[in-house]
Amino acid sequence: MSLNKGRHTKFMGIQNRPLCLLEKTNVRRCSMRVLSRTVFLVWFMVSGFLIPLAWAGSPGGMKVSPEVLKNKKIPPPQVQKLKRIAFKPDLVVDGISAEIVDRDPRNTTTERVKVRVTVRVKNRVINSSTADSLTQEGRNRRCGGSFKVLLEWSDNPPAGYNYMCHAGVTALGGGQTDSFYCEQWFPYGASLKFKATVDYLNFIDESDENNNTKVHAYWAR
Repeated sequence: MSLNKGRHTKFMGIQNRPLCLLEKTNVRRCSMRVLSRTVFLVWFMVSGFLIPLAWAGSPGGMKVSPEVLKNKKIPPPQVQKLKRIAFKPDLVVDGISAEIVDRDPRNTTTERVKVRVTVRVKNRVINSSTADSLTQEGRNRRCGGSFKVLLEWSDNPPAGYNYMCHAGVTALGGGQTDSFYCEQWFPYGASLKFKATVDYLNFIDESDENNNTKVHAYWAR
């Protein structure tokens, strides 16, 4: 007669099963079942502890300093500042205008008029500055980004142009403009041409050196 016959119990979370260890016919099978379940339980508990620990200590894992663990505060991420990209400026003569501002009535033979010529220059390249782009000549002169503009006139351009004036312009940032004017007496009714050349002494290292000149035609009357 078997012991505990008809008696049921709980074993490893399984209900309504006889206690197989007391059954002689099922001792071997029951022992293997108990062993396999025990090994699985031990592996589950160990892996649940070691895997997160190994991940935290791996090169790609999360590394937390003792000070952070003590204060329980995570520092903000470090943001690297991007360096400003410097572009070369491009100086151009943005416009030339002329107007009569005075007359000389004392000259009865040939009436003379005073003509004011206004020149506007511009740096066309955004995110650039003439102060950051100097030629060797500009560094030798210590111009600091300033440059010279030459204004000439002619009533016969094929024969050449005559000096009228020159002016200094302070350093220009991207998109900035500056202007100046010169005045000179001319015969009334003269057909004139005015030519302005920006940075004619080559102080500034530009992205385009072939667009520094502009010509303006004017009839003095």
